[in-house]
Amino acid sequence: MFLLLVPLLACDGEGETAEPADSGGYDALYVGGYGACARDGPRYECQFLRAGVDYAQLGLPAEQGFDSLVLSAYVTCALTAGVPYCWGNTAFGATDAPSTKFTQVGLGEHHGCGLDEQGEVTCWGTDHAGETRPGEGPFTTLAVYTNDTCTIDPSGLLACSGAFNAAYPPTVPLAGPWVMVSGGGGAACVLDPGGQPSCWGAHEAVNLPPALARVKSLAVASGAACALRSDDTLQCWGSDTPSLSPPAGTFRSLGAGGGFFCALSTAGKISCWGCDEGSVGECEWGVIPGNVVDMSDLGETKYP
Repeated sequence: MFLLLVPLLACDGEGETAEPADSGGYDALYVGGYGACARDGPRYECQFLRAGVDYAQLGLPAEQGFDSLVLSAYVTCALTAGVPYCWGNTAFGATDAPSTKFTQVGLGEHHGCGLDEQGEVTCWGTDHAGETRPGEGPFTTLAVYTNDTCTIDPSGLLACSGAFNAAYPPTVPLAGPWVMVSGGGGAACVLDPGGQPSCWGAHEAVNLPPALARVKSLAVASGAACALRSDDTLQCWGSDTPSLSPPAGTFRSLGAGGGFFCALSTAGKISCWGCDEGSVGECEWGVIPGNVVDMSDLGETKYP
């Protein structure tokens, strides 16, 4: 399938309407839920899938003086010096982030968590099955997804809580050691110090990673997982979906949304592939009420 892009407007750091930035040259990528955003200096550009989106989350603050973004299906947070400001669907409390400085922030469907400089995790929002109660740190990293939270402590010990992990407890040795965890869409994966992934969950095809050269980072979406390898190329595995067809080339970062992936190339270009699981046949990037910006070079991406 191909995705349709409709030109949108971009806002500069002063909140004034500006022309969309030239394709390429992005220096950071943020992916989650039904959208993807890229940073071009002080300016952010975003695209969101048409189907299944909570419109309340889409508008970026007019004053774009923040440092980074975190996206989920229903909430977006902008971080300024590590302090989150969140907006979107307020029904479950996921927008109620504390005014705390964090080194990492993650969002699930109905909750969020942040890792502070002391290695402690603070969560907010609705607790379905323990996802807002990860325990006492210190921790070195965390992953927040769907209705789940996972942490890794300084020894490499993995701990996970939430609805998915109650139904599919980790089958990997919790003691690891592990250095990274990522989850979403009924699957989760960890990365060991040697750069080898291990996965568990509802999708057998995801649970069996292929032989991989050393992996630097992982992203997991519905029925698929993708790895950024040490040679800066991409490899994906899982169910037979469009998500298994990553672009060629070299990349510096990788992220996953609700059944799709995006990566930032070493040349500063954005590529996305796959399709949101809830909107097969409607996977169009384009104008949605509240959108204010446009990642124009997504139009160069060909989808299976």
